[in-house]
Amino acid sequence: MREIQPAQSKSARRKHEGASRRQAGQARQAAKIKELRRALLTLGYKTLSQQAAVLGLKRPTVWAIFKSDHKRGGLSSDTVKQLLAAKTAPQELKQIVREYVREKLAGTYGHNRSALERFRARVGLSADLN
Repeated sequence: MREIQPAQSKSARRKHEGASRRQAGQARQAAKIKELRRALLTLGYKTLSQQAAVLGLKRPTVWAIFKSDHKRGGLSSDTVKQLLAAKTAPQELKQIVREYVREKLAGTYGHNRSALERFRARVGLSADLN
């Protein structure tokens, strides 16, 4: 015989849907960061030292970017600014970073409004990055 399940409350259903959206956003964010790493490898930057040099970052920062699971905030505003300012970074890499910022500011990665406003202010960029 089938058990009768109590009707799920509206707030519990909303909470579950919110958690699912956040998880999907986190997965998209991690995928975008992996795309950056794949681009580096494709362009011939195989070692951590080479990647750090071309990205204008320190080795521990690059290691943390690519070894982290990015379950929280993703790339920091300072890291994004450094990536976009790197003189040695090829345009393909900067384009991926601009896409990341655009998607993050659009809320694609599941961040709340106040976190996005802080990120926008700290990065100092508008939502229409080209």
